[in-house]
Order: sequence, then structure tokens, then C-alpha cells
Amino acid sequence: MMKVSLRSACTACALTVLLLVSGCHRHRKSKSAPNTDAYSDKLHNLVEKKALPPERVDTTKTPNLRWPNFSDYDSYIQTFYDDRNYEVAWTRDGAPTASANAFMQQFSNAAAKGLIPEDYDASRWADRVQALNSKSPDAISLFDVAMTVNVMRYISDLRIGRVNPSRFNFEVPGQEKKYDLAEFVSDNAVDATDVPKLIASVEPDSEEYRKTEQALAHYLDLAKQQEEEGAEPLPVPTKAVSVSETYSAAGDLLTRLQLEGDAAEDVTLNAASSVFNSTLSAALKRY
Repeated sequence: MMKVSLRSACTACALTVLLLVSGCHRHRKSKSAPNTDAYSDKLHNLVEKKALPPERVDTTKTPNLRWPNFSDYDSYIQTFYDDRNYEVAWTRDGAPTASANAFMQQFSNAAAKGLIPEDYDASRWADRVQALNSKSPDAISLFDVAMTVNVMRYISDLRIGRVNPSRFNFEVPGQEKKYDLAEFVSDNAVDATDVPKLIASVEPDSEEYRKTEQALAHYLDLAKQQEEEGAEPLPVPTKAVSVSETYSAAGDLLTRLQLEGDAAEDVTLNAASSVFNSTLSAALKRY
């Protein structure tokens, strides 16, 4: 009996030692290519804080997030790094991966998707990339978590919108659009070779959405053209203007409506005219 107990105790001790030596690593679930875990402690600390605190680095050189609190994505980010045993995801040898560079470009062009580039730190990535040159563990860790947070925010905003419509009692089945965000980013985004194609795959698959996106691109082009031409905003009348009444910027209004395709190109007004006529009224209704 004594011998059996001693043998069991020795076996238990041996198993404990093996677990300690192995570092108790979980099975790696991510399908992305393995990367270094040299920064795992720093990544873990940042994820645990649910924010990127400015005291971690010199934020004059390595900017913090535009929206530093990411507690609303906490479970996804925790799972993302747990599944890869806290390996870095977005750099190799201290430099951004091709997919990281592609996502930075997507963030800069977020306005084309009806989103706000600064919500994804568009203007801050250049400094973060510059900070990577120092090979600083803090800079590498901050870059990685910042990229993970912004990629998740960007994909989620495109997939289900920045605000869940169910909060406003709109009958839009947002729940059906959800998926495992941590798994999707880890398995599909980290090593993506065609990020624009990946982004297209998460957007709503509807003709209405595509037409809206095309219209947005058209109006963004018009806004850029008007800005380049130095076009001033049209004056807002103090009261409604009826046909045959005076509107001081009638000529400018016609030019704007022609530019946007709501008035025929061959329509003209007397240079000195300030009359809001039936032609302008009809074009404005089309607008």
C-alpha cells in the first residue's frame, strides 16, 4: 500500500513538472502563420487593461488610440490573443505585415464606406510605424493591439453598422449578421493577401447597399471638385422661396444642380437673374 501511494505521488509530481516546463501553453487555435511570442507579457497586460494607456509609451512618438477604451470588444480581443498564445499578429521582425499595411490603407479610405477615418486612427498609423523602427517592445505591442482593435471595429462597423439598429426598434436582423469576430480576424484577416476582397465579403450583400455605396462615391467626388473650385456654400433663405420669387444665388444654385445631374446642361439663366423660376424648382425637386 505504501509503495502504491509513493508511486502515485511521484507520478503526480512528474506531471506537474512537465506542465511547468511546457509553460502550460494552450493548443494554438489560430489558422494564421505562427509568429513570435516574445512580447506575450506586454500584449497580455494591454489586453487585460481593456485600453491602451498613455503611460505605456511616449505617446508623442507612438500615438494612443483615438478611442482608447475597447472594453466593448474585450471578449473578442481576449479570445483573439488566447487562441494564438499571445503571439504578435501584425508585425514580423518589427515591421508591419502586408495585411497590416493594407488595413491602414482601408482605414484612410473609410469615408468611401460612409465611415469616419479617424475612428480607425487613420492619421496615427504613420507615427506608430515610425516608432517600430526602434524595435521597442512597448511600441511593437501597442501597434499590435491597436491594429487588432481597429480591424475588429472596422469589420464590425461594416458588417452590422456602428450602432445596432435594434436599439432604436428598427426591425433589422442584426443578430443574424454577427459571427465569431475573433476567429474571423485571426483566421482570415491576419494573413489576408487581398484585404479589399476580404472587406467586400463582410459588407451587406444587397443591391441597395451597393447602389448607396456608388452614390456616396459620386457625391464624395462632387464635394472634392467643389472644394478644389473654391465653391462657397449656398446661402440659406430665411423663409421658403416660391417660384417667381427672388433668390440671390439662383445662378449658383443652377450650377450646383447641373453638376449633380439634376438640371440639364443646356439650361441657362440671365447672368443678373436672381429669380427662382420653374426650371430651378423642378431640378430642386429631382435633387
